[in-house]
Order: sequence, then C-alpha cells, then structure tokens
Amino acid sequence: MFGMPRMRRLAISILVALSILYAALEGFGIALLLPVLQHAENGPEVVHRPTRA
Repeated sequence: MFGMPRMRRLAISILVALSILYAALEGFGIALLLPVLQHAENGPEVVHRPTRA
C-alpha cells in the first residue's frame, strides 16, 4: 500500500547533515539558556558562587 519514497543518496545525505546541524545548534541554545534558568530558579547566588574551591 505505502511504498518507500524514492530518494537520491544526495538528498538523504543533506537531510541527515541538516538534522545533525539542527541538533547541535539546539544543544548550543540550551547551553546558553541554562544559566538564565538557574538564576530564575535559585536567585543571584548561583551567579556569584565560585566554581572551584
């Protein structure tokens, strides 16, 4: 009933590359958003806390 659509190797490669690029950019965006979310949740002490002892 439903056959596999015919796609060229180039089209498949482009789709895979775009998917990987999208996932990488989404991870980068979440990494940028994480400190803002921590500040909203815990207040300003998260920003001023030293990372090393």
